[in-house]
Amino acid sequence: MRREPGTERCATNRPPRRKIVIVGANPLRDLLNRLRWDEVESSGGVVLGVRSRVGGEERIEPVAFASIVAILTNGVRVADGTFLPYHRIVTVRRGDDVLWDVRRRGDDGET
Repeated sequence: MRREPGTERCATNRPPRRKIVIVGANPLRDLLNRLRWDEVESSGGVVLGVRSRVGGEERIEPVAFASIVAILTNGVRVADGTFLPYHRIVTVRRGDDVLWDVRRRGDDGET
């Protein structure tokens, strides 16, 4: 029996898994990558507002974008080795301009 290319079965007789790419699934990660790699977008002066708890009290601490060494699938890693998951990042600002705010997102994740 002849099969179409790309539909070959693996040793367990199941069709192979195909990689699914979801564009825009994480708008915060997309923004951070754009700030990092896009020559037009400047990352100078960008600060992330990160939710933290100290002594049972919740507060928003600033983290400079320049201190981010890796933008990962589920969060970012900063220069001191700290991992910050995306759900802890509540704002991204450049000076007084708000680039991203978790409270202003719509249901589709867009600001």
